Amino acid sequence: MLFRSALGFEIFNMRKYGMGLKGSGTDNVLRKAYTDYADVESSGGIISSYFLENGNYFKLDNITLGYTYSPKSRQLVENLRIYLTAKNVFTLTGYKGNDPSIVTSTGITPGIDSNSAYPQATNFTLGVTVRFH
Repeated sequence: MLFRSALGFEIFNMRKYGMGLKGSGTDNVLRKAYTDYADVESSGGIISSYFLENGNYFKLDNITLGYTYSPKSRQLVENLRIYLTAKNVFTLTGYKGNDPSIVTSTGITPGIDSNSAYPQATNFTLGVTVRFH
């Protein structure tokens, strides 16, 4: 298992800034602009700390489960291993934008979530390894 975490930083939620509020300056507005943020209206183009969110996350990046079988009679096959690997299993976060682990936040690059990134997919791999005698 591979766990990863980042704590103590903020992310500028570009998605909320560009499409998350009524009057945010685009024709495409998220549904949350009329439900969760119905009482907030933007005149467009105003950058403020309102769009900063806590970027803390805890993530399970990779997990592999496997079983190795060694037959008693090893005339043809010495052993057989079957495994299942999952990548990008889960992310625990309070951040409302995309996956916060894809946002770079360094001293040079500030934590800005560009709303052009696609969500990360969860991948599964099933494999078999056979070692012949």
